[in-house]
Parts: sequence; C-alpha cells; structure tokens
Amino acid sequence: MRGHDLLDKMELADPAFVEAADAQPPGKRRSWVRWGAVAAALCLVAAGAFSLWRTGERQPVQTGLEPISIPDLPKGGMGFEGYLYYDASQICTGNPWRTDMELDTLPVYRNKAYDASGAGVPRGLSPEDMQALLESAADALGVEIISVETITEPKDDVNPAVLELHGATDNGSIEIEADGHIIYNLPDEGVQLPDGYTLADDATEEEAQAVLAYLADRYAALIHMEAPVPITWGAYNAYGDYGRKYGVYDGSGDDTADFLNHQFRRVSFVSNGDGELWFIRMQDWQLVAEKVGDYPIISPEEAEERLLTGHYQTSVPYAMPGEEYVAKVELVYRTGRLEEMLIPYYRFYVLLPEEKTVGEGRDSRLQCYGAYYVPAIAAEYIADMPLYDGHFN
Repeated sequence: MRGHDLLDKMELADPAFVEAADAQPPGKRRSWVRWGAVAAALCLVAAGAFSLWRTGERQPVQTGLEPISIPDLPKGGMGFEGYLYYDASQICTGNPWRTDMELDTLPVYRNKAYDASGAGVPRGLSPEDMQALLESAADALGVEIISVETITEPKDDVNPAVLELHGATDNGSIEIEADGHIIYNLPDEGVQLPDGYTLADDATEEEAQAVLAYLADRYAALIHMEAPVPITWGAYNAYGDYGRKYGVYDGSGDDTADFLNHQFRRVSFVSNGDGELWFIRMQDWQLVAEKVGDYPIISPEEAEERLLTGHYQTSVPYAMPGEEYVAKVELVYRTGRLEEMLIPYYRFYVLLPEEKTVGEGRDSRLQCYGAYYVPAIAAEYIADMPLYDGHFN
C-alpha cells in the first residue's frame, strides 16, 4: 500500500505533509491521537444578511451576539499543514466558495464533539442516537445487522462513555462514531467497480466526475442528498505521486447553503489503492453543533490585511514571508474533535521559500504551500484577536 493510501484510510489530510484529521482507520482499535489540524461538517440553513462590507460603511454592532474568543490552533503530533504542487494553479479543494459570493454573515457554533483532553476522542451523541444512526444506515444499505460491538472510553469508569458502535452486517460493516460520523466498510477491504469506473489516483478529471456520479446514484439512499455535487481534490507527495480524493456534498443552488454543506456535510468515497471502493465515510457536524449566532464577516481583502499585520494562526514553522508569496485564499471552517468552536476563517495558501523537496528520489520541482488562518469574523465581535508570536504546531 502506498503512503497516501494509508493516509486516506486514516483520513489524515493531503499527503504533502500530514494535515488535520480526526478519523482513525475503520475496523481498527483507536489510540485516539489526532495529527494536525483541519479541515473537514453541517448541512445548515442559509445565514442571515447584514449589509456591512458591500456598502463600504460599517453598520451598528448587532445586539445579542456574544464576542467570540478565537481558540488556539489545535496542536498536531507531526509535520505541519502544507501542500505540495508544481504550480499554485493546481491548488484545489472542491470548495464552492468564490470571492464574489454575497456572504455578509456566517454562523458560529459550539462544538459538542469537542474533546477537551486533546486526545481526539469522539463525543457528542447519546448511545440511543448512535443506535438510531446505525439502524438507519443499515436500512438504507439494505443489509442486516448481525451483531453490534460497543467501544467505550478506554478507562475503568463505572459508566464509561460510548465512543463507537461497530455493526457487523451480512455485507460489510457499519461504524457509528459519537460525533455523528458514519463509516460503511465494504467487504474484503475493497469492491471492484463496474467497467469504466475507477477511484484511482491517476484518474482523469472526467473519470473522477463519472465515478462520483455513479457512486452518488448507487448509494443515494445512504447519503440522502437532494442534489449531490461531485468534488475531487488532492496534492502531491515529495516523490511526485498525486493523491486524489473523491467526495460529494449537497448542492442547493444557494451560495451560503452550498458553502456550508461543503464545509460541514460531505461524503467521501475512499479507494483501497487499486481503484476499488474500500469504504464510505459520511460526516455531519450539524448533529453535534450548537448555534451561537450569525456573525458579520470581513472581505478577503480585509483578511489579507490581517494576515500581513500578523493576525493569523498557523502550524507552519515560518512567519508569513510576505504579500508576494500569497498564492490563494479560500473561506473555510476548521472542524474536528479538537475545535471547541466552529468558526469561519480565511485560509491563505502561502508559498514557503524555505521549504525544498530534497533527498533521494524527491521531485525538486515541487513547491510547498503552507496554510495560514485568519478569523473571518468582524473585529467588533472578536474578544481576543490572534497575533502570531513565532509559535507553531
């Protein structure tokens, strides 16, 4: 198995450097360690609108919105959030956000899946809710549950918390995690797709779109989306191998709803490295999120001003090198079990001149782009604006 195949199985992010992920390999015992910090959701209603930045005049602060303390960037165990590409034009995450979107406000949530211990243990749902999800998934897949194994808190409590339910079925297995994630493991660690369809890393964009359309239709009852939008994204490893990821999100035609669906409620179809379907992972952070309110957000231009004055967070071991190194920006939420609050950020991809791909067999033409996060909330609503102090990871 290639290195990035293993990362897919662990649901660590792109294979350039180890990025964020909460998920561990399906069917395995967890050590509950989370490497890195990201990306990753909710299917939410459209946010309310303020006319704040379109008119160029700042409106009065909305009453009833509490100031938000921006949480520290969760600390990872190795590497930093960086991506390898031959050119900045290859940076693509499938994010439907565009700079011309009329997004004046976005919701902020308290994350009930937050694990204050820092171990990345899944939390949020009751055992009864998890059982209901298991039964619903089995019904949608048309499989019969043969047995259920309960995974509890790894310590001797009188009433240990239920972290997962593992349901063995007559055609694969279903895992339900306490943060609402559903994993369907296909039998025999991979099922060959019909002729003409592949989940290979070297698939063309046309092949990727075709297989995602097929899988969205094949598993429509399970993913339960009105209008699944296929997305494919990835990055290179240091040896020039591309790791392609496959997924869908629900598209409604509304800019705000589409963006939030992509950030919070996605389905991933994961390959075993041979182009076969290994498992399906469904995430829905709406199940474990408590809405705080709809907050005014700043423009990308204002976010870049914050970036250039040091008001950012990063796991990259270098200070932001300068405006000329900014390659791309996108609006995102950081999600995961180590995020206490679910807050919109602008993520800047910055070329790192200090990073070189050196060593035997490595492709020196690759360039490393580090991730720098700037809170997207208007300054009036931020209790403690982050300021880079040289600390990373």
